[in-house]
Amino acid sequence: MVAQDPELSKVYDTRLHEIGLYDLRNSFFERLYKRAQTQNWPHAYAQLSHQAACTRRS
Repeated sequence: MVAQDPELSKVYDTRLHEIGLYDLRNSFFERLYKRAQTQNWPHAYAQLSHQAACTRRS
């Protein structure tokens, strides 16, 4: 859980938007997972979703 102010966490640089960075509260893992989905890399996000499920159980 992140307690940062949503307004202060917004990313306005369009170059960073190109790599999926819109909100600094999102983790690198979350951005990587979403990027793999949008690029249609099921071989990549299948493993990431498995790791996410394991992490939630801990």
